[in-house]
Amino acid sequence: MRFHLKGYIVLSKQLDEEVVKRLLELINEANRVLLIKGVPKNKESEAAKVVNWSVSGERVHVEIESGKYVRAHDALFRLKNYLGSALGKEFRIGIRGFGALAYEIEV
Repeated sequence: MRFHLKGYIVLSKQLDEEVVKRLLELINEANRVLLIKGVPKNKESEAAKVVNWSVSGERVHVEIESGKYVRAHDALFRLKNYLGSALGKEFRIGIRGFGALAYEIEV
């Protein structure tokens, strides 16, 4: 099974260039560490991964693809919590909400 989610995270304020650069680092780190937690060592291809993201105003739009171990909707929760913690400590930016625009499941 494959999962594809298009979602968003609403932040407490708009992001400047410095924050967007840090956001790139955080998303890359999440792909390497956070989103593969709980996946067996020989099944990393089944882990969740942020394949595309963009910033518009106060929203961070993300596309997440995953297999059966870390589902895309769980990855969005993990990413929201991770970004909220990191951006809050460094830039005093909080999470105001999040949601999914589209969710596809391939069997």
